[in-house]
Amino acid sequence: MVLLVGCAAAPPIPTDRNALVLRLSEVPAMSSHVDAAAVPEFSLYGDGRVLRPGKRDGAMLTAEEIAIDPDEAEALYSAVHDAGFDQDAQYSNPNIIDGSVIVLTLNSGDRRYKTTAANPDQDDLRFGPLLDLRQRFEEVSGQASPYRPSKVFAVGFTSGSPSSAPAWPLRSFKQAERTNAGMCLLFDAAEVAEVSPRSTWSVDGVSYDVTLRPALPDERTCADLG
Repeated sequence: MVLLVGCAAAPPIPTDRNALVLRLSEVPAMSSHVDAAAVPEFSLYGDGRVLRPGKRDGAMLTAEEIAIDPDEAEALYSAVHDAGFDQDAQYSNPNIIDGSVIVLTLNSGDRRYKTTAANPDQDDLRFGPLLDLRQRFEEVSGQASPYRPSKVFAVGFTSGSPSSAPAWPLRSFKQAERTNAGMCLLFDAAEVAEVSPRSTWSVDGVSYDVTLRPALPDERTCADLG
């Protein structure tokens, strides 16, 4: 696939506070369950907030937020359109095995567009626009502060083996929703505030690895994890 540069003016940028404008995420090759549940690399919202991964505390993942001015947000939004990403696309590099997958999401004109790039290679011209945008997102800077979520995902994997670990203290994973990231439960942040950020728990006597991950403003159900 060859990405075509668009010429038409982009629709107005979404401005609702919790409206996702842009997102870029990557799942590396041979990813662990923690990688699958990771906070996306870059998420821009309608109020100019940028959310990105924060420091990890044991099994607890965090996010940080910065505020950018409207002109910078508009420039990023326009750059994604100008690079031709206002369409759904999937492409890959067959010369790399077990590479990562980069996903770019754009919300524009009441539509959501997704580009999935498997095994990106800097030397492959097809990937250049996407990797250039990724570099631009990485260079966005500002005063960072901790993101305080109202909801938290608990994403679990089980080995099926007996466990002597402490019992999982919240709603059972028997009620969890299956997602690409793992078995998922969604809790109010206050519910998990006192849960130790340990990674291994016993659920009905079976060993589970559990990752706690903040729900971002546009993520309202486990289905939003993919």
